[in-house]
Amino acid sequence: MLSFETPVTRPHEGPVSYPSSPLAMLVVDQIDCGLLVCDAHGHMLQANRAATRELEGGHILKMMEGVLRCCGEPSDELHAAIEAAALRGRRRLVCLREANTPMIVVMPLAPDSADRRPLALVMIGRRTLCTPLGLELLAMQHRLTLAEQRVLRALVCGTTVRDIAIEHCVSVSTVRTQLQSMREKVGVSTIDKLLLTAARVPPVPSCH
Repeated sequence: MLSFETPVTRPHEGPVSYPSSPLAMLVVDQIDCGLLVCDAHGHMLQANRAATRELEGGHILKMMEGVLRCCGEPSDELHAAIEAAALRGRRRLVCLREANTPMIVVMPLAPDSADRRPLALVMIGRRTLCTPLGLELLAMQHRLTLAEQRVLRALVCGTTVRDIAIEHCVSVSTVRTQLQSMREKVGVSTIDKLLLTAARVPPVPSCH
């Protein structure tokens, strides 16, 4: 889990230290977005729960000989981004070659207050627009029916209206009627705006 001991430098201000606490660690673990702290050489120092799941799954990133690496492809771009962030304060987007793989953003962090090592924050993008719990909360807020929730989950995963109809054993017109009902309840005019609403829900993790 991440520690908030890192001093952060703000414009026209000195370093601001955030004290480490169990509460701070719990907060970071409640973000369903992979967060890892590495030194300039790619040695991982901290990881939240979402990042740990990604590493254990071995689909995007993995640890090899103590160094963070990409799975199934060269890690040169990732390592260059980590070094640029830690040593030169650069931010970089890393797009892996495999289709439908979450993107990675690498950002600089202020040196650790204990040993002053230059650090980088590696952020792993979400796999879907909205987490399952986030969709459930959105559905509760707008009183979507169970059938509408199933359609919304499928839409968020990129399923077409025709495929949703086939999967749910209903007609395409039935799915379109459900979509119209959802748009009216959420207060949006198009499917794109409905998906954008889902994407704006914070990345809350499912209950463990």
